[in-house]
Amino acid sequence: MILAARRGGVLSVQIDGLEADEATWSVMASGLASAVNTADELPDVMREALSRGATVISLPLSVVVGERIS
Repeated sequence: MILAARRGGVLSVQIDGLEADEATWSVMASGLASAVNTADELPDVMREALSRGATVISLPLSVVVGERIS
């Protein structure tokens, strides 16, 4: 993910879940990733993570798809 963000590539993230009633759900989001270089508008906890060497990835969403299967 970090390399894709640094080169401005497409990044997709998928999250799946299981509800108490045993229904499943899935959400997939994609967009052009970029590494955040400035901490001006970030919350304090993220600024601290950047100062310790973390990479914060920005992912403006172009496509979001979800489904719930009962």
